Amino acid sequence: MTTIRSQLTTLSAPLGDELVSFEYALMNVRLRKPFGPKGKMIEGRAVIDTAAHLSAIRLDVAQELDLPLHGQVTMSTAQGPGDFSRAHISYALPGCAFADTTVLVGSQMLQEIEMIIGTDILSSCVFEYNGQEKCFTLHF
Repeated sequence: MTTIRSQLTTLSAPLGDELVSFEYALMNVRLRKPFGPKGKMIEGRAVIDTAAHLSAIRLDVAQELDLPLHGQVTMSTAQGPGDFSRAHISYALPGCAFADTTVLVGSQMLQEIEMIIGTDILSSCVFEYNGQEKCFTLHF
C-alpha cells in the first residue's frame, strides 16, 4: 500500500468580484499521453477536490501533451458553468505507477495547478483530512 501525506496549501482564487483564499490538498503529479508513443511528460501540481465527480486538466496541458479531445459538455464549477471536452490521460501520483483515466479538459482552472483529482480517482483510495493538523493523507 502506498501512502501520501502532505500539509494543506493556501491558494487564492477569484470568486465573483473577490479574491478568496482556500486551503487545498495539493500534491505533485506526472501527466503523459496514455496510448501510442509516450512522448512528452509534464510534471505539475494536482489539487484534491472532493466535490468534483470527474477529474480534470487544463486545456493548455492537454494541448502541450497533444491529447485528442472528445465531445463537449457544460458543467457547474466553483467559478460557475464552464464548457469542457474529454481526453484520455495517464497520471502518476508520488510513489504510484501510471494509471489511465478519462478527464475533463477546460480553460477555467487555476494556472497554479495542472490537474484536479475528483472522486473518480479518489474512489480507489482512502482519503483522510486532518483539519487540526492542516494535513491530508491518501492510502492507495
